[in-house]
Amino acid sequence: GEELYFYKVGDLSLSENGKTLLASPHTISKETAQVLRATIVPKSAIVYAKIGAALLLNRRRMTTASCCIDNNMTAYVVDSEKVIPEWAFYWLSTIDFGEHVNPGAVPSFSEVYQSVLPLPVPPLDEQRTITIFLDYKTSQIDALIAKKQMLLEKLAEKRTALISHAVTKGLDPSAPMKDSGVAWLGEIPAHWNSSKIRFVSTKIEQGWSPQCNNQPADIEQWGVLKVGCVNGEHFDENENKALPDDLEPKLHYQIKSGDILVSRANTKELLGSAALVMDVRPRLILCDKLYRITPNSLVDSN
Repeated sequence: GEELYFYKVGDLSLSENGKTLLASPHTISKETAQVLRATIVPKSAIVYAKIGAALLLNRRRMTTASCCIDNNMTAYVVDSEKVIPEWAFYWLSTIDFGEHVNPGAVPSFSEVYQSVLPLPVPPLDEQRTITIFLDYKTSQIDALIAKKQMLLEKLAEKRTALISHAVTKGLDPSAPMKDSGVAWLGEIPAHWNSSKIRFVSTKIEQGWSPQCNNQPADIEQWGVLKVGCVNGEHFDENENKALPDDLEPKLHYQIKSGDILVSRANTKELLGSAALVMDVRPRLILCDKLYRITPNSLVDSN
């Protein structure tokens, strides 16, 4: 009846300190694991993905209790008479698994190759000293990163508030105001007009999302934009997927300078993210998770 955490590759993001795994939302009974002949991974093992992109392959985590993992992951269990688990964790963190993957549609890191990686093994007391030093120093750096992140978030909020106020109230605080007739908008300067977007646009369209290759298009290839290209209010042309060679691009969806792109399907936090396309490489196509708004002469694109 004992329940064990069951970790999938995506659960490697479950960590507050970048070192230990948090509780998994998935469990498996110890009895079921034994019936299935699944390996029960002990506490203080280092687990990581062996299939996926380099960013995913380079996430290492330490288990905090006995658990099971799926077959896209590896558990490294050290010989505690020779190696301290925390030492092995830090050592593994220095290796870029992305440089050692087998080529193919899905990059993978073979267990045979993993087993012959050279591991430096200083005396146990020296391993302990180095591990304590790294725990202390990395926690200091993590705390500094957290403070910087909070500052960035506050600056982002201030930026958003500044833009919102300028485009809804104007720059003159003494200007007379009038009711816009829109509840969420409130009052606007008396000399302003309000209108629906469709009346100040020549076109509002969404694009095309065929099945694409899971990598960005080369400069000579056609690519279909991903919805993330507008996150952060700046257009990122690298957020695209290569269009297969056997598909003809729909040329009327090609992105051009001056396009205003808005996400129409995304997470709650990112839904409605918008960006103005300034300079853009050729052969990029609008996807169906984005709106393209073409303003008319009544408004400025900026």
